[in-house]
Order: sequence, then C-alpha cells, then structure tokens
Amino acid sequence: MGLWLFSFEGHRLAVFQRDADPRTGRQTATLEVLATGPGTANEFLADFRVRMDNHSVLKGQVISLVMSEYGPNTAGVTFLHRPSLPASDVIRPDGLLPKVAPVSDSHLAAAVEDLMADAETLTRSLLGSGTDAAGSL
Repeated sequence: MGLWLFSFEGHRLAVFQRDADPRTGRQTATLEVLATGPGTANEFLADFRVRMDNHSVLKGQVISLVMSEYGPNTAGVTFLHRPSLPASDVIRPDGLLPKVAPVSDSHLAAAVEDLMADAETLTRSLLGSGTDAAGSL
C-alpha cells in the first residue's frame, strides 16, 4: 500500500493505494487517483481495470476461497493443483462436448441479462407490484 507517483499518457498522476481495515471502518481496499489532466484519472482507472483482468495471477487457476472467522477481509486464497487431462480422456455422452465447451463473453453477458430480467420479474411477483402482481411468472 502507499503513494505512487508516475506519468500516464503524458500526464502526471498520484495514486494512493489503501488496504481494507475493518478496525477503522474501511471494509474494502481503495485506489484514489489525482491527475493533472481532465479525464486522465478515469482513463487510468479504465486501463487499470483492463490490465487487472488480463494479467491477474488468478486467471486460469483453480482456487479455493477461504473465509475467516474475523470477516471476509481476512479471507485467503488457496491455489489448487490443476490436473492435466486431455479431452480424449474425458468420458461423456456423444454430442455433450459442444454443449459444454467454453462460451464467449458475449454469450455470458446475454445470459446474465436474461437472468437479471427474470430476477426482476420474480421480485415484482413476490412483492405484489408491477405487471406480474397477479403471481404469474
């Protein structure tokens, strides 16, 4: 954690990185950015998020999340061994592999949108308001 001073796209930045500290009321880690150019802080944060996604040490790993008795901020991550298993060694019914093969981000995004819409409909039904107040799903 600490204060980092550097340049981003020709603009000077000050980035203050803080760890979560539940004892002082800060439940999550934070990244505060001060920039000399307009919009530079937002551009930096957008680039930072992309780099975190693309270069994460967790990407492609099999992990186990460990909760602590002291709360989620003291939880840990355990890296698990990922066995090497060629597709030819997996026993499955014919025609199943194309159905469970990795899907693209656009397919996942569409599925999330559908699930969120269904959840909103269900919530309105349970609360007795909106177009589905009669209880029809």
